Amino acid sequence: MSNSKNYDSAFCGSLPLHQINLIQPHGYLIVLDRQFKIIQVSENCERVTGKTAAELVNTPFADYISAAQFDMLRENSKTAIRKIPLRLSFLAGQGTVETVALVNTKDNLLLIELEIISTEQPSFSAFTDVYQQLKFAMAAIAAGETTTAVCEAALTELKKISGFDKIMIYQFDKDWNGTVIAEKMEPGMDSYLGLVFPASDIPKQARQLYINNPYRLIPDVSYSPAKLYPLINPLTNGFLDLSDIGIRAVPSVHLEYMRNMGISASMSTRILNPDNTLWGLISCHHLQPKFLNYEVCTIFELMSTIISARIAALKSREEYNFYSGLQQVQAQLLKDVYAENDLISGLTNNETNLLQMVNADSVAIVYNKRFETLGQAPGKQQLQELVFWLKSLDISKVYYEESLSDIYEAGKSYADLGSGILVSRGSRFFDPLAEFSFVHRVT
Repeated sequence: MSNSKNYDSAFCGSLPLHQINLIQPHGYLIVLDRQFKIIQVSENCERVTGKTAAELVNTPFADYISAAQFDMLRENSKTAIRKIPLRLSFLAGQGTVETVALVNTKDNLLLIELEIISTEQPSFSAFTDVYQQLKFAMAAIAAGETTTAVCEAALTELKKISGFDKIMIYQFDKDWNGTVIAEKMEPGMDSYLGLVFPASDIPKQARQLYINNPYRLIPDVSYSPAKLYPLINPLTNGFLDLSDIGIRAVPSVHLEYMRNMGISASMSTRILNPDNTLWGLISCHHLQPKFLNYEVCTIFELMSTIISARIAALKSREEYNFYSGLQQVQAQLLKDVYAENDLISGLTNNETNLLQMVNADSVAIVYNKRFETLGQAPGKQQLQELVFWLKSLDISKVYYEESLSDIYEAGKSYADLGSGILVSRGSRFFDPLAEFSFVHRVT
């Protein structure tokens, strides 16, 4: 039970991010039906195929690539694996356009994202080049003994690989507010380390899209989007669902947000919990437009998996150590209670006491009309009034509030001593005759 508020923006959270019907111009989109006929394309596809969008629609995709490549595409379309990369060569005009294609099946559609392979962009010439970069990063991450150390090591390596002006990692709390816990940046840039960004910065819809898409690249905040043709998908009779498309266009509200931050390019990469929910994000900023090719983006994708696994392992170890220590404290407290032959004395009078058990700043125990406290607790009169109020709530076992003063007016007078409260009534840890035990935590 808690009165903490979730500040997800109702406006941003309702934007149809997946049905924007536009893509960023650094990529190209071709949509096929299950007979491999082109039914929808982005209007910039003429650069890849040499034909206008109107000329491409309702023609066989096999007309534009080699027979071997088409056979490979047809085989890959039978699998449930998402975004399988292929190399496709298109005959356009007098030359051949080489592309990296990400193939994704969705319902009765085949969605193909294309990126032109440019000789102007830095590229890894062989698998060993990519693996070498990953080995350095993996070794640095594996050496991290804390979440912060892991994040800082990952950012150091990713900044070397990508060249972004600033890279941050921020972690979501239970209300989806994000705290920047690690940061690497060029001199002179504003530091966000330790800042907390509200959940509305990355609303629910946007967070959900990261489950399907490991990264999101915006190379140029000033881009002109490419429309889809035709506007309405002939199979769905509606706007195309672009949830799985990384090159989908960006809502104007986010582009304005980037401009307000003074950045021209950005990239975000997910970090996942073991249950496939978002733990946090790697967020990259650049002062000038910046494009990363598929090879570099793939390193970010692999790194996010490595980081996620390492953080999960550290969390499991921390939880094991925490609960192991908790059991030791509990065992010692029970031993002290029996030795003292008195519940309150056993819980409060020895080196091991209830404060350690509940990790609080103050503890109060109400037992047989006795008030005993540990730490910097409120006064006896204040505690008596609090107990009277708690009785009115008809607490059966456990009750907690992160901000007591939000619902209990008198709590404002000692918020510096106890802003949050945890209450246990007759729990199995304490004597069943105990009326109340409660703890305060200053937050």
